[in-house]
Amino acid sequence: MHPTHVGDEATTDQILIELWLDGRSRNTRRSYAADVRSLLTAIRKPITALTPGDLEAWAESLSQLAPASRARKIGAVKSLLRFGERRGDLPSNIGAALRAPAVKRTLANRILDRQDVLRLIAFEPNPRNHALRRLGYIAGLRVSEICSLRWCDAQARPADGHITAKGQGGKSRHIVLPRSMWNEHLALRGNATDEEPVFRSARGGAIDSSQIHRILKRAASRAGLPSTVSPYYLRHAHISHALERGASARLVQLTVGHSDVRLTRRYDRSKSKESSATYLSD
Repeated sequence: MHPTHVGDEATTDQILIELWLDGRSRNTRRSYAADVRSLLTAIRKPITALTPGDLEAWAESLSQLAPASRARKIGAVKSLLRFGERRGDLPSNIGAALRAPAVKRTLANRILDRQDVLRLIAFEPNPRNHALRRLGYIAGLRVSEICSLRWCDAQARPADGHITAKGQGGKSRHIVLPRSMWNEHLALRGNATDEEPVFRSARGGAIDSSQIHRILKRAASRAGLPSTVSPYYLRHAHISHALERGASARLVQLTVGHSDVRLTRRYDRSKSKESSATYLSD
């Protein structure tokens, strides 16, 4: 970030912001940093000098943005100010009275029916893309986790296998895969070494998130699904479908890496040796 004020106050702001962002994903860090930067650029004061009136004026300046964008920016600033108060950097939480606009929940609109997901997977002749799409659904992986998978993250078990997903904040989790998914996963390996990516790009390196988005968009078009379908739809579908099939919210939480089981329970429309992936096998 590059606050508009200078000197010791700017350094103090930078340290506080970096501590607040520590442990978050790269995309979240980038987004939240931009949100806070918009406040500091508009108000031109150090964080410790902000007043409730400053915050209200800044919030009003966001009126031309969509409600979801305004809510995200205001939510980010409120989070930073809460963090600053807890650490003792700020005498009080001056953002407590700041109100974000209500945002219509659209989660249900992003959950595909199981038959739609199976069609999305089936309409893919390329082995890499088929396995990538199926693993995203079966294991409930984030896009970043798919991109970072290496062959050293795959371990065999007597009857199947599991992968180690590297999640947000450097946290890892083990996901047991059904036998059919494990076999399809291993079929991609060939002579690849442990340190090589599971899903390779045409140039030989790890596939990136933009490529995965394009793969899903093309697949959605072939399957007759909405153009809004993205890799995140597969993760949403995993959570919802596993709950519908009887997996506990706690098991799904551990499988997909939610920080709070309440996040998992939002998807509910209706054990250490397993994962919710086993509830989605063929």
